[in-house]
Parts: sequence; structure tokens; C-alpha cells
Amino acid sequence: MKIASSPAECLAWKGLAVVVDVLRCSTNICAMLKRGKPCVRIYADKKKAVAWHKAHPESDFFSELEFPPEFAKYDNSPWQALESDPARPAVLVTGAGTKAVIGLKNADEVYIGCFANFPCVVSKLKQTGKPALIVPAGIFYLGHTEDALCAAALKAAASGEPAAAKRAVSALKKSGRIEEFLAMRKETGEKDVKIALNIGGLAVLPKIEVFGDYGIASDSLKNASEKS
Repeated sequence: MKIASSPAECLAWKGLAVVVDVLRCSTNICAMLKRGKPCVRIYADKKKAVAWHKAHPESDFFSELEFPPEFAKYDNSPWQALESDPARPAVLVTGAGTKAVIGLKNADEVYIGCFANFPCVVSKLKQTGKPALIVPAGIFYLGHTEDALCAAALKAAASGEPAAAKRAVSALKKSGRIEEFLAMRKETGEKDVKIALNIGGLAVLPKIEVFGDYGIASDSLKNASEKS
């Protein structure tokens, strides 16, 4: 088990991978699936995401990226995801997390991890017999502290350290990063942070099937339950 250090390492990876984007892509995907959305479609490319959404106007569009004022969308917000219509499919494009997902197109399996689904990811890492790569999405853009802390905590917890998540959240709260985030995301920031730092609050394990330039997320725990 290792933590990724570059996009090139992700592209070459053949085993199991976990993408960690705490604020907020990973948490948002977990929230969408917890809400019960029938499909979560993931893009790295903004134009391709918009094109799919325009062809499927019944979908909800989520992104923190800049768009014209007339373009109707949600923010990349787990709180908004949990308040959205569960019957509507979703499309998501972000600055780092979705790029990390598509950057793992050669991996055997791709999962989504964060503090909100931490126990589910740790269980998967303990059970897998495959080499595992934990990808802090910040290596694709801006290098945010929370992703590195969560990735390191996942590795530690999967190796038997039960307090790893709590220590990581404590370190994050002391880092100044939360205040920085809240200053930028005034509309939903506080609600999003509450969801993102609630360890185990979203009991889902998103698995991404990557098809070239897009991915489809589904809850692997729900899928396994339905098959049994």
C-alpha cells in the first residue's frame, strides 16, 4: 500500500486505487450516492461535462468551477447533494478530484475515499489482495492539506492504527485550512465542512468505472447487498 506522489504514477497504476478529495469532491460523490441518485457521471474536462448535461437536461450539474451566470448548477457541495432530488442523475466536474479519477483510467479498481466514508474505505483496503494506491487529489491541483492528511490516515488505519482518522481531523482543524476554505465558500461552506469532517457519517463506498474520458460512480456496498 502506498500514497501517490504524481499524476504520472496514477496513470501507470494497475492495481486498486482510492481517490481522496475531502473538500469536496470525494465527500460530494458519497453524498450523492447516499442521497440515492441513480447515476453519478464524472468528468475531468469541463466542456465534455457541459455537453453531456445539455444532452441530458434531466440531470443535476455539480461543480465549483466558474460558469456563465445563466448556467444553472449546484456547487460542488455535499450539503446541496443531500438536499437534491434523489431521482435525478448527476454530472460532476471539479478542479482536482475528478481529474484524479480519470487519471486512474488504467487501474483495475477505483474507489472514492474521505473522512465521511473512512471506515468503509479502511475495510476495503484491509480486505483487498491487490496492491493499493491512495491518491490525494491535491497532487493534481493545489496540493491541499486535507487530502494528504486523510490519505496518510487511511494508510495508517488499514495498517492497524484505530485513531488515525481522529488525529488527522484534529491536525486539519489546527492547520488553518478550514478557515481558508470557509472564506472562499461562504454559501455552503460550514455545512459542507460539517459533513466532510464527520468520520463515517456517509456509509457508502463509491466505485468508479472509468470509460476513457468519463467515469460512472456507484455504491459498491449497495451493489454487493443487492447481489447477495
